[in-house]
Amino acid sequence: MKINSLYPLKCTEDTFFRLWVEFLTPFHKLTKREKDVAARVIAQYVKLSESIKDQEVLEQVLWSQTSRKDMRDSLGMSKEFFQMVVGKLREAGVLAGGAVNNKYLPHLSVDEDGNKDPRYMLCILFDWSSSANPIKRNGQEQKG
Repeated sequence: MKINSLYPLKCTEDTFFRLWVEFLTPFHKLTKREKDVAARVIAQYVKLSESIKDQEVLEQVLWSQTSRKDMRDSLGMSKEFFQMVVGKLREAGVLAGGAVNNKYLPHLSVDEDGNKDPRYMLCILFDWSSSANPIKRNGQEQKG
């Protein structure tokens, strides 16, 4: 399958994670503030995972008082509000246990020297074959 449409988006490393969460909106249905927190938590998780390979240690550091305070301060949120939004992210399945649900993590490329590729390609496959489309089954259009 070839790429039919390519729309490059200019962003910074900081804005990338917010755009990432925004593109995933059909899968999570988060509010604006929940998206802000999700983007910040995912960014922190990815940053920490570059140097911490042990999953248990990564989760401990991600949710440490220092890390939480850093995330809250960067978002301008109170401790209580941040905690409530994190609970909503768990309910929505964005967070699983102490980690970010793998389906919401961008898997960034790194070279053999450990340098991140400053580009990321998100591939969206729109499939309207009869098996995947509830409107068109067995070659027949469904009347609604």
